[in-house]
Amino acid sequence: MEWDPHTGALEAAARVRQGEWSAVEVTQGALARAERFARLGAFAHLTPERALEQARGIDAAIAAGESVGALPGVPVPIKDLAEVAGLPFEGGSLVLRGNVGQTTDAVAQRLIDAGGITLGKTAAPEFGFPAYTETLAGSPAVTPWDPTRGAGGSSGGAAAAVAAGITPLAHAS
Repeated sequence: MEWDPHTGALEAAARVRQGEWSAVEVTQGALARAERFARLGAFAHLTPERALEQARGIDAAIAAGESVGALPGVPVPIKDLAEVAGLPFEGGSLVLRGNVGQTTDAVAQRLIDAGGITLGKTAAPEFGFPAYTETLAGSPAVTPWDPTRGAGGSSGGAAAAVAAGITPLAHAS
């Protein structure tokens, strides 16, 4: 059965765990949708290499009969206000452009430990201050139903990613 982007997180995790879908297939599908819906401004950064590496690790763990957590293979982008070691950490600000996370936020780490795939960093307003996701650092996050309207904030990037069916779940705050 082919991955359906509108499948909920728990069902997707169950299908990956049972071998109906591979984590790599799900990740590739989510990355393709992220590219297709780039105009929504959901992502500050996509991290396809890291996401596919994590997905291959999940598939290998399942094949070896190892424990894979509650969200194996589920794409879970992390809001750009949360630090993830080795990923861009810009907080929606031009001042932090090029900054890379040195440690991983506790909530982000729990999602990763649960088998979630770090698809990328979702857009956030500068330092999370405005209640809308429009920054000088990137495109505004807009709703897929009416791209003339903002997706809200400060987790507008996460909201746009879930609403567009890019991911069934996203880190927000």
